[in-house]
Amino acid sequence: SSDLLAVYSPDGTRIGDLPDPKSGTAAALNYAVDFDIDSKGRVYVADRGDNRIKIFSPDGALESSVYINAPMSVVALGNDQFAVVTLRTDHLVKVMDIHGKFVRSFGSVNDAIGAKTEISTVDDEPQGYSAGYEAQYASHTPETFAMNIGRLYGDQSGHIFFAFTALDDPTFRKYDPYGYSIFESTVPADSLIPDIDRGDARVQLGMNVSGMAGMGNFFSF
Repeated sequence: SSDLLAVYSPDGTRIGDLPDPKSGTAAALNYAVDFDIDSKGRVYVADRGDNRIKIFSPDGALESSVYINAPMSVVALGNDQFAVVTLRTDHLVKVMDIHGKFVRSFGSVNDAIGAKTEISTVDDEPQGYSAGYEAQYASHTPETFAMNIGRLYGDQSGHIFFAFTALDDPTFRKYDPYGYSIFESTVPADSLIPDIDRGDARVQLGMNVSGMAGMGNFFSF
């Protein structure tokens, strides 16, 4: 069966679902892992099972469907753009527009070890799930294979926050709207959960609930 996003009013009453049952099979969610909402009330869903970011209008209709290899997290940006995390390439963040046009990518697994990564305006992502999977294995050592797994969050100023989820110490990096890193914060895991192995003290930063600003509704999986 397909996944659904439940829509609730502020008083906790369930008032609907996404996708709208009338939207057809293209709108179906196969394995939804994250979502965000833009200032226009559109809902961006990372559907890992279908390798797509699916964008729904406020009334629940499918507005756009953009191919992304194995999306893990998504955040809506301004100017009809969104940022996404994917498992299948070196970069941490990829920015696309709602029509599927590549904008930029930035960050890489090297960021996790303090190396500087240049911003790219060339889309080098292997096309197709299998191609991306093989490319990722070829380009990483066992130590860096999962370093690009993370969660995204955006603020009203257009900043993008990437939270690494495969590091022993909870770490997030802040980027400006153009992909330049401007801040990083790390909390030693042993200060959060003392007297245990640090490798078991991984804390995932990020949320799967997002408010619809100014419209009074909220969504959850």
